Amino acid sequence: MTQAGIAPLTPAYEPDDSGEPVFSWGPRNRQRLFNALAAAWPPPWENSPLLPLESLAVHGAGHVDLSSPQGRFELLALAVLLAAKVRTDVAVHTFLVLRQQGLMDCRRLVADPEACECAILEILLSDYRALTVKEQKARALVRNARLLVERYGGDLLNVHAGAGQFSATLSNLQFFSHISSRAPWIAREMRRFGLWPEMPPEATRVLDFPVRLALWRLGLVEGSGQMKEIPLAHFAQAAEDVPDLLPLYYQGTRRCMRRDPAVCRDQCRVLRFCQRRPGALRLGLLGVARQRPDAAEAAGKGQAEAKDSSGPPGRQDAGVG
Repeated sequence: MTQAGIAPLTPAYEPDDSGEPVFSWGPRNRQRLFNALAAAWPPPWENSPLLPLESLAVHGAGHVDLSSPQGRFELLALAVLLAAKVRTDVAVHTFLVLRQQGLMDCRRLVADPEACECAILEILLSDYRALTVKEQKARALVRNARLLVERYGGDLLNVHAGAGQFSATLSNLQFFSHISSRAPWIAREMRRFGLWPEMPPEATRVLDFPVRLALWRLGLVEGSGQMKEIPLAHFAQAAEDVPDLLPLYYQGTRRCMRRDPAVCRDQCRVLRFCQRRPGALRLGLLGVARQRPDAAEAAGKGQAEAKDSSGPPGRQDAGVG
């Protein structure tokens, strides 16, 4: 179904080494897709400063209030827990337990670091099922609270070095313990909630599951078959050509992860680009059909005629070859 005001996608066919026409994301179609994503998910992205934890994990509950310094510290602490080989729902559950026990209070961690570190470690050993050294995680949470208070007045907002200095901001974030790989994730969350709006897209490039899912469904990543079979390096390569990953993040979280045909049909504004929608295989978008639609139809008729001339089922010779 073509949505009002949106032109249907015209597949571009390019010959491969065999001379057969195949579907290709040419520059024109690729740019049309990026434009459609930007139009579907324009800034400002969030009208509320509340980061819902259920958007991070199925078992999450509650939210992080990014309108307050305490809530912004909680974002930093959550990044520490996520920076490990750990399931997202396990990290969020551990975060909620720590917060319930008052161990996400930045000022408390600074005032009584030794007692807080011991209490945090006890919870990590019982709830935080991750491939990491729990003692180091507990120590990192306490150290980060002290660094935030002593150097930035207890507010993550002050970590931002200012417009045009995004690399310095990322360096400031990476100075916190166990944050190195999560610095772009923090920058993305602060940007999409309007706290660091001047952060450029290149500073907030996070290749998490929603982004990878959108890349896969829209056919921007090289490889066919199931998403889990595609190497992460292919997703990273595909993401290099995308101007801004935030629209892909929202496409993944608000549309693709719903896995609801009605949502796809009625709400998705880039449905015509989706290679996993009904009819995509017929168009040859999945990389399975390597011929033009008319050639594929002719081939299908030829196979049907061959089947009719081979006699009824059960009469073919078995064991050939």
